[in-house]
Amino acid sequence: MKQEIIRRSECGVKQCDLVKEFGLNKTTIFTILTNKDAIKSAKVAKGVSKLFNEKHRSSIHEEMERLLAIWIKDRQVKGDVTTQDIICHKAKIIYEDLKKNIPGSSSNQDNKEDFKASRGWFFRFKKRALFNKVFEECEFGGDNMTIRMFWKEKFDILLAIRLIQKAWEEVSQRTLISAWKMLVPSWIQEEAVVDDTEVVKDIITVAQRLELEVEEEDVEELIEEHKEELTTEELQTLLAQQQDNAQREASSDNEEQQSNNSNC
Repeated sequence: MKQEIIRRSECGVKQCDLVKEFGLNKTTIFTILTNKDAIKSAKVAKGVSKLFNEKHRSSIHEEMERLLAIWIKDRQVKGDVTTQDIICHKAKIIYEDLKKNIPGSSSNQDNKEDFKASRGWFFRFKKRALFNKVFEECEFGGDNMTIRMFWKEKFDILLAIRLIQKAWEEVSQRTLISAWKMLVPSWIQEEAVVDDTEVVKDIITVAQRLELEVEEEDVEELIEEHKEELTTEELQTLLAQQQDNAQREASSDNEEQQSNNSNC
């Protein structure tokens, strides 16, 4: 409103008319016009800051969030506990790794602002991830699928209950122990942690039933690798593979559509 009052005044509108138009008293209008230079400069500075933040976010932050989403999915597959603090900590690690790959980032004075991984960022990240999921479902749900139809047809209370039940059935004992150990460490004894030996025996038993040649050392090595978190470089490799697969699928769909059109 202040900018509009200043603009109207510079176009020749009198103060008494501005009072009637904007419903403000004379003192308020007079104060705004007296400080118009400061108000206009503040607006410019805000715009420049916004442009810088958008540009800055488009390079590092978006790449970090894409890699972070892959990392979260990997932990979900493993059944690992993933809390807000864990996600924020990993986000900062990925951000710093990406920042190191930018030429001159260590000496660049304009790049000294660190990524805070604040609570506000976390909730915005969750919202962006949710809407990305919605758009993916709409894209593959049919030509006429809309966001409103997605919420109406894809989700209801019954489905939500079934999803909760399914998720609960997939929670492993190790996940429960890890979760309670983080919440109330005094309740969990060290010996309560599931022994990897039992896991190895179960895997070998299943492999023998399938008549597969599996050695105990191979299984133990896989379990140790499974425990290790994906590095930023590994996440970038997975992201590149996903993008490559998506391009191939899109190219295949276009070729199939062109073939169908030519046959018609």
